[in-house]
Amino acid sequence: MTLPRTDSSHRTLAALSCSVAVLVAACVDAKGQESAPNLDILQVLPASATLVVGESASLGALHLRNRVATNVTGKVEWTSDDESILTVSYETEAGAVVAAVGPGTGHITATDGRRSATAEFVVTAAVASLELDKGLIELAKGTTLTLLVLAVLV
Repeated sequence: MTLPRTDSSHRTLAALSCSVAVLVAACVDAKGQESAPNLDILQVLPASATLVVGESASLGALHLRNRVATNVTGKVEWTSDDESILTVSYETEAGAVVAAVGPGTGHITATDGRRSATAEFVVTAAVASLELDKGLIELAKGTTLTLLVLAVLV
């Protein structure tokens, strides 16, 4: 899953709403009867994603208790397991933001004191330029040539 950029917090809220709808829909048993689950969990949204070095994306946290979901994005502590790959911050205006700083796999955790939830992010290197293994070439009509393309990563 590729994440939206941080230019809008509305996307995070939409993702939180979708997640709540899926969890509430799962509260029906095999006979179609509504069950009364005793949920008390914390969830980070998105649960996993891929970013390119230099990108950032919005995060959200939901506390799910029974059938009520509460947005607790601003009430949890956000941490990164490897700040050479991912950093995370929270600001009142921007909300929770994960930033990709180096290639690898990293985890962002939200903790509320009693519960914690973790999201996994794969960070790939950005391509700075492409280089061909040959300089200027001329081909006669109908001929082919195999070229090697080298990617220079940031």
